[in-house]
Formats: sequence, C-alpha cells, structure tokens
Amino acid sequence: MEKYIRVTPQEGFRLEITNGKHVIISDQPSGRGSDKGMQPVELFVASLAACIAVYAIPFLKRRGVDEKNLEVEASYEYGDHPPRIKKIFVRIKAPYRLEDKEKKALQRVVNHCTVHNSIVHTPDIAIHIE
Repeated sequence: MEKYIRVTPQEGFRLEITNGKHVIISDQPSGRGSDKGMQPVELFVASLAACIAVYAIPFLKRRGVDEKNLEVEASYEYGDHPPRIKKIFVRIKAPYRLEDKEKKALQRVVNHCTVHNSIVHTPDIAIHIE
C-alpha cells in the first residue's frame, strides 16, 4: 500500500504537510515567507539526521546506554548547477566516549539508515501532473 504525504499551501510559502494524523509546517525565511517552519531543504537534511538517530538508538541500548543524551547534528552546503545540496555533514555525539572499535561499528549501523540509502542509491522519481 502506498503512503501518501499531502502538501497543502496555507498562506504565501507556508505549507502544511500531512501524513495520516501527523502534521509538519514548512515555510521560507522572513522576507520571502513567514518563517513559520523549516524550509523543504532543511526538512530533507533533518530527515537524514533523524534517520541516523533512529539507527543509533538501538546500538546504544544494546550497550545499556540511555539514548537521551545522544545528539545528531547536521549541516549542509548548497551547490549551484543544478541547484541542490552538494554536501551534508553529520555529527553524532554519543552519550559516552566510544572506543575506535565502537565508532566503526556505529558507523556501519547508521550507514544502513533508509534515508542515507535513498540518497546514496537515488530513487526513481515520477512526477505526474493532473
């Protein structure tokens, strides 16, 4: 069964993004939009960071570590032609000092994140206009 994510314009560039009972607001910065939510590009990068966190949490739990002190930060650089994100930087701040062996194991785990795989192995995108 396909999952539908619906995007509905609200005012200006502010968008309501719904998936079932879940709602996200996206917008453009002040001057172009009303800055009521993250820009679509920021949501894209945020989805990667969130996915990495989802994969890191079980890794920590298997070691008896509380995941509440885990932090995943992401930043990005734009590219010009075509307009796109050209580089994403992700930093995982573990709740304790990881040994090199653990760092390598965590790296292998988070590299299996679905969003990461979808970026590395680009999906076919079909845009149908009605």
